[in-house]
Amino acid sequence: MGESELLKLLEYENRLEGIFESCFTQQLKAIKDTSKRKVIRCSRRAGKTELACLSLIHRSLISPNGINVYIALTRKSAKRLIWNRLKRLLQDLGMKFGASETELIISFPNGSEIWLAGANQEDVAETLRGNAYRLVCLDECASFRGHIDTLIEEILEPATLDEDGELWIMGTPSWDFSSYFYRANHNAEEWTSFHWTLFDNPHLKNTKQWVEDLKRRRGWSDDNPILLREYYGKWVKSFEEMVYLFNPLRNIWNSLPALNHYVLGVDMGFNDKTAFSIVAHREDSPIAYVVHSEKHGHMLPNDIARRIKDLMTTYELHTIVVDEGGLGRSIAEEFRLRHQIPCKAAKKTEKRSYIELFNSELREGRILVAEDNPVIEEWNSLLWDDSKKVEKPGLPNDVADATLYAWRESFYFLEVEPDPVAKPGSRQAAAAEEKRMLEDRINKYTSEPDTPSWW
Repeated sequence: MGESELLKLLEYENRLEGIFESCFTQQLKAIKDTSKRKVIRCSRRAGKTELACLSLIHRSLISPNGINVYIALTRKSAKRLIWNRLKRLLQDLGMKFGASETELIISFPNGSEIWLAGANQEDVAETLRGNAYRLVCLDECASFRGHIDTLIEEILEPATLDEDGELWIMGTPSWDFSSYFYRANHNAEEWTSFHWTLFDNPHLKNTKQWVEDLKRRRGWSDDNPILLREYYGKWVKSFEEMVYLFNPLRNIWNSLPALNHYVLGVDMGFNDKTAFSIVAHREDSPIAYVVHSEKHGHMLPNDIARRIKDLMTTYELHTIVVDEGGLGRSIAEEFRLRHQIPCKAAKKTEKRSYIELFNSELREGRILVAEDNPVIEEWNSLLWDDSKKVEKPGLPNDVADATLYAWRESFYFLEVEPDPVAKPGSRQAAAAEEKRMLEDRINKYTSEPDTPSWW
């Protein structure tokens, strides 16, 4: 090797060593850890995205011909979060690279690449299947819904096997304690967790004063859940923010009784999913049971009609209510005329008021659901917007709406429980027998016309 080549190699190695020069203690701890599955839980402005950029560049430079991928909720958000930052860092390091603006791929002379991708929908996530990855950084992890289990366990994790790669899931805590991010963060057997906040980031100045000013402007106390999640990186849930007040301790059934009155609610969508939910009750009990829920994407009207007919066969449906908003009215009319489905328009007025009534029933334990029903995931994630009048946009509510439609047509609250049968020999049984004997005595005298009144 000539002197010039040796100097170039030494210069290259010095650049590699300098990649993490700006990292602070908490970041370096996450980098140096040899675990293959990492959970990185941070507050806002803590430097986790910068860490992802540096790690993706480092893995690309030390391992030729490898693929390293950064995944956010959407391709657009992935580009917004790190695309320009990646290019700036590479320029500052003096590294040679190519950048495809259309494909969002950074390529290096050694054959390695950094891909940017979004995976907010299941069909989009499937495009990541079939490749081998050295490092996968899944950002905004708490915002993913539904298919994230499949994305991580069936697509991304197996894709790291060939290259003995790493899988990082990163994000800021949310209100959702049933999310994959929360479960992984509390699963020390399978994941190694790291946590730091903006207060640990030495590149930010006057953070404490900035947060104090924010609290004053917003009128937040020290225990405000948004403050604790966004700026302290803590898992905090506040029922004041939640749209639905589901509680697994009082709203999960142990066993399903015989039911005889079924109502199906249908919330139609195409890009949004079409949801079906059945609420049922029995004639002698003021309890509503959410007995079945499901949702599917990209369903055509004929597909929806066939699924409704399948449910009509499985359950003796008393009422079918369909969301007739937008194009739903013409589709529902086609259900009635062409498919002979006796459906009616779902009641959608005064939604906020009816959610309050629904929550009142949840609090009293008069709405019960199976623990694996998909409506629970939506109930646990739906938040009010700042006005407290409508749900925060962008959060899935398809099954929750279908359930609400069915519940509004279910008149379970008119049912009355029969008087309980007292145990023989108990005080209640003795009192009931005394009452019966007295009523028999009165009936005897009042039913005989010739018998003088006892008074």
